[in-house]
Order: sequence, then C-alpha cells, then structure tokens
Amino acid sequence: MQEQMEQIDVEAIMQDIRKKIEEKGYRKSDLHFADITGPGEACPENFTAETFSSMVDFMNARSQVNCDGVLQGNKIAVLIKKVIRKIIRFYIWPIVNDQNFFNSCATSAMTQLRLKLEEEQIRNEELTSRLEELEKRLEQMEGNRPGQLQENQTGQREEERGGRR
Repeated sequence: MQEQMEQIDVEAIMQDIRKKIEEKGYRKSDLHFADITGPGEACPENFTAETFSSMVDFMNARSQVNCDGVLQGNKIAVLIKKVIRKIIRFYIWPIVNDQNFFNSCATSAMTQLRLKLEEEQIRNEELTSRLEELEKRLEQMEGNRPGQLQENQTGQREEERGGRR
C-alpha cells in the first residue's frame, strides 16, 4: 500500500495569510509579544487590590495537583489506564509532589503579600487621615495668628543666633 502525499502549496497559504493581514491593516510595528497578555494575566497598569485578592483565593483553592483523577471510558479502557497509572506512579508522584510543594510555597507567599498589602492600605488610610487633620490644624493656626507665627519663627531664629555667639 503506497500512500499518496497531498501536495501542499506553502506559498499559496502564505499569500492568503499576507492578504488577510493587509485587509485588517496590521503593520509590523502594531504588535509585540510583550503587549500580549494571556488569560488571567494582569498588566501592572491595571492592578487592583480586589483582582489580586481574588487571584490569591483562586491559587489557594487550586494549588494542589491531583495525579489520581477519575478515569473515564469503558471497563477495559479504565482497567488499562489503571495498570498504566500504577506502572508510571514511581515516576509521576515525585514530580507531582515537587509541584505541590512549590505551589504551596508560592501560594503561601502570595497570601502573605495580600495580608501585607491590606495592612499597608490600612496604614496608608490612617496616615492620609492624620495628614489631612494636621493640614487643617496648620491652616487654622496660620489663619488665626499669622503675626504671632512669624514672631515665633523670628524669635527662634534670634535665639539660635544668640546661642551661637
């Protein structure tokens, strides 16, 4: 039995691709691999604490790899799959265990980052509130006693000069 190979016209395929690219108006400068994000990837300029938190929750829920999934098929296929699984278990299990250990460490680190982010957000809100409070107090002090504030500053300068002599 001799198989006949179908002739593939690579040049015609490339011409078709080039035509479609031209129709859509793409240029070489339009797209770079660095610009492409995959599913679930977050760009730094699109960072939100909510998205980060939900991704960490997703990681926590799915960090463990299970190499003993449910086998599907007819009884003979399932039996063959079970035998193959038992034969290769010595090779697969160390890899799965290493992957699970790495996933556990990465998930733990990301959870710690999320907690640190939440702490820093609370601290930032407290400092912002304190700063606003201090700015209001400063405005009140400057508005109520502008002459006295200048005198105090001048008096301090005089005392500093007097102390140096």
